[in-house]
Order: sequence, then C-alpha cells, then structure tokens
Amino acid sequence: VEIRGDWGNADGEGTLIALHGMITAPEVEVFGGDDGDTIILTRVDSTTAVRTFGGDDVIYVGSSPDTPDEGSLADIRAQLSVYGGAHSDGDTLILSTVSVDGLSGFIDATTITGLGMGGAISYVEIEHLQLLLGGGDNIINVRSTAVGTTTTLVGGVGNDTFNVSSDAPNNLGHLDAIGGDLVVFGGGGINVLNVSDAGGSDGKTGILTSTSI
Repeated sequence: VEIRGDWGNADGEGTLIALHGMITAPEVEVFGGDDGDTIILTRVDSTTAVRTFGGDDVIYVGSSPDTPDEGSLADIRAQLSVYGGAHSDGDTLILSTVSVDGLSGFIDATTITGLGMGGAISYVEIEHLQLLLGGGDNIINVRSTAVGTTTTLVGGVGNDTFNVSSDAPNNLGHLDAIGGDLVVFGGGGINVLNVSDAGGSDGKTGILTSTSI
C-alpha cells in the first residue's frame, strides 16, 4: 500500500496525512513531499515506512495535534521506520504516551522500543525527537543519541527515572555514544536522572551545573 501526499508539490504548501485505523498489507509506505508536511499515525499493524522528503515536517505517533492530552503507543504493533529528508529547520518526530501510566522504554540513536509497543520505531535524519510521558512511574533508558538530533524527554506527574548510559538501566557503561543533545523535563513527582560513564575511558573532564552536564 502506498499513500502519497503533496503530489507534485504544485501549491507550495504541505499536506496532512492522518492514519488512525487498521491497514493490513505486507508493507505500507507513506510519502510526503517537498513542503512541510504533517503525518499522524495512531495505529500501525503492518510494517510501515514514512518518507518525508523535503520541508520541515512533523510526524506524530500515538496522538495528533488536535488531542494533545491523549496519547498511547500500544497500537504500534509492527515495525515503523521514519526517514527524514532535506530541510532548513529540521523534521520533528513526536511520540506520545500521555494516556498511559508507568511505562518503560529504550532509546538509542536509531531505534525506540518498549513503551507499550508490540513493534518498534526506527528513525534517521530526524532533527527533533520528542517523547511525552504519562502519569505513573516511568523508566526511560537512553543508550545513545544521534548526531544532529536533539532528543527531548517530557515526564508526567509520576516519579520518573531517566537512565543515560550505553548499558542503561544497568548504568555501568559509557557516554561516548551521546552524539546529540539530550533535554530532560522531569515534570511532577520526585524524578531521578542517572547519568553514568562508569565504563568509559579514563581522563575525561566534564562540567556539571544546576541545569546541564
């Protein structure tokens, strides 16, 4: 199944593609155009690839801009691959679990797993990656971040734990693979940020302030 938006880019404006129901096929491909597109996926049942091409695009997974207080990745049941493209300010991938309490998940420079998903999400050429969490006590393990990508984690009202290390949550690894900026907003509750370079090479120097490392 192929779904194409902004066909021919004739009007100079982006397109909106919103997929909310079940699509059963060997493979689903969603294509944006050269303008800034908005692509929404709240359910993925078949292997799905999103290719945004040009423009500054926004891809929502688990929610939509019309329902910011709702969000779940439970219906991401197959592999979802998101491919950014050429752009000026960058593509944004927003994942929302705000309707679900107490999740755990893993983030690395190319892949996101857990978070209640039966499938997984891979991404490349995404300049802004955002994960919005719900209530309960969430555990997010960041093992690496992509060069050129700012990864932003937004906690909910529970007591969240954020582990940053190459072997998180064991936290005995290194930080060598943190290639892009990582921004953490704890939200409500009593939150914990564990950052470990225990397994890294000797002789490193760092600066710790009240808001940054």
